[in-house]
Amino acid sequence: MEVVSQIEVQRWPGRGYPSSKLVLYLLREAGLLKPFERLRVVDMTFGQGVWWMSLPQARIAGFDVRRLDWKRRPSCFFQQPCQSWRLRVAEIEECLGGQPDLVAVDPPWERCVKGNGCRGRGARYHYRASRAVGPPESILEAARQAALYWGVHLLVHYETRWIPAGLKPVVELWWKPFLPNVDKYDYRNWWAVLR
Repeated sequence: MEVVSQIEVQRWPGRGYPSSKLVLYLLREAGLLKPFERLRVVDMTFGQGVWWMSLPQARIAGFDVRRLDWKRRPSCFFQQPCQSWRLRVAEIEECLGGQPDLVAVDPPWERCVKGNGCRGRGARYHYRASRAVGPPESILEAARQAALYWGVHLLVHYETRWIPAGLKPVVELWWKPFLPNVDKYDYRNWWAVLR
């Protein structure tokens, strides 16, 4: 499987952060970007909307337990855990102008619970997210169910390769971010479009 470095991705076409350029590449490779058609997305873990900066024409229904400082504004936003998507199907489809073409998910990887030593820039957010929505597996499962419900592709970013029942990779790669000691620890994470 291909390993792509963040430094390499920064040179790719697209706007914004390297992750946005990588998303653009993955969606092109999966054949999801069609001329004169807007991509309709349900993002289960919207965050700041960084992924969608290279796709300003996309319509996005975003879920998150907290409203962050958006880099890209969603078409509609649901401030609640992604597991509640089933209660919002009609609103999602109305917001997107039809059924989605894609479900996207990037769960917090840290399993922060009180006293486990979870630290770092996003530790408080991850702790709150973990309390609000449960472990990463719960978020991934909600995204899998949504993709199967609508019969659409699932864009995943996770720490390890995750192929759930009922889906298989259309395109996948390992991402090597630019971090201190990245070569020493061979730190990588996984991106894929599943169907």
